[in-house]
Amino acid sequence: MIFHTHKGYPEIRNILKTPEVEFSQTIDIFKFISHFSFKFLKKIPTWSLNLYFNPFVSKNNIIHFFNGICLSRQKWISTFETSLPRLGKVPALVERIAVKKMAASNCIKLLALSNCSYNIQKRYLQQNWPGYLEKILNKTIVLHPPQPLLINNLRDKPSIKNGLVFTFVGNQFFGKGGKEILNVFNSTLTD
Repeated sequence: MIFHTHKGYPEIRNILKTPEVEFSQTIDIFKFISHFSFKFLKKIPTWSLNLYFNPFVSKNNIIHFFNGICLSRQKWISTFETSLPRLGKVPALVERIAVKKMAASNCIKLLALSNCSYNIQKRYLQQNWPGYLEKILNKTIVLHPPQPLLINNLRDKPSIKNGLVFTFVGNQFFGKGGKEILNVFNSTLTD
């Protein structure tokens, strides 16, 4: 069984669409901190959104996060969209703890959503935590979001007389691989 802490759009799109796996939602102490802070102080401490701690989950189960870091001893995986840890402005000690948890043996895999995310993570580690670079990158892979194929072959795509029309929907163009897309278009024009 694989546990998860949230059931929002990112988790549904990137984690929970694996039919052959049984998922279950688990509690998280930091989620309670966020909830009570919002309820009584009308603000959420951003550092608490991507940290996880639950001392009651069995060490034999796996927890899968989206942009999250596990501070307890459970086995865990995290899918991320830019880099980890995503804590905002925190004391260096908190960031160091999170990075050490990424390098720990109970962190099984770190899944970058794109090559761009992988490269951002690599640069972050090179610049800030070079001592952890190799250990963390050895467990980091690129795993694009699951999406069914719309066509099986480019020949199946309706033809456009004056070339290819490419449409990007969303924001954070460069953070979601936009530069790489432009590089591919540029390389096909120069070939």
